Amino acid sequence: MSIVYEMPPTFRETLSKPYIYLKHGTLLLTGSREAIAYTLRSQYYSELYNIIVVGDYVCETFVKYIGVPRLCIIDGRTLRHLDVNFDEIKKKFKYIETCRNPPGYISKTCLDAIYRCFKKGVDSLILVDGEEDLLTLASLIIIPHGYVVYGIPSLGVAISDTLSLKICATNIFSHFKPIQISTADGVE
Repeated sequence: MSIVYEMPPTFRETLSKPYIYLKHGTLLLTGSREAIAYTLRSQYYSELYNIIVVGDYVCETFVKYIGVPRLCIIDGRTLRHLDVNFDEIKKKFKYIETCRNPPGYISKTCLDAIYRCFKKGVDSLILVDGEEDLLTLASLIIIPHGYVVYGIPSLGVAISDTLSLKICATNIFSHFKPIQISTADGVE
């Protein structure tokens, strides 16, 4: 048996909208991939040790154009359907961990993995079996300081300051319901 936190059905639409996080403490960058990468590099390069990146395309952009962040969380899929090959990206990280996270949930194993990887203090990569989208919310809650960077499909890249959004993210997460699921159900 494993513990997962289930997103309330009423939150599905709310959390799918990009503006839930676009309050104080979040910057949205739009434009071409190269323009976004240039802005990220010029403003956040010295903060790489304090950055968690969630999402395959954004992780690839960071590694290719900016540098290796402290932690990347990916699921090997972009826009939920295109498989991404990350063999070269995996080589850039000193530590790699895996966890399972079904869509609509935040698993305790992924929460623990985020905490462990950030605490290690080395360039880490978490490979998620399932979906990494809600791990943005988990990252905002877990890390004590720094930035969580994630892609917003068809819009751009968001950079959230964890200190500014910790209370908001914690309040949202407090509505998630902890449940136990058998590992046979696909959650570890």
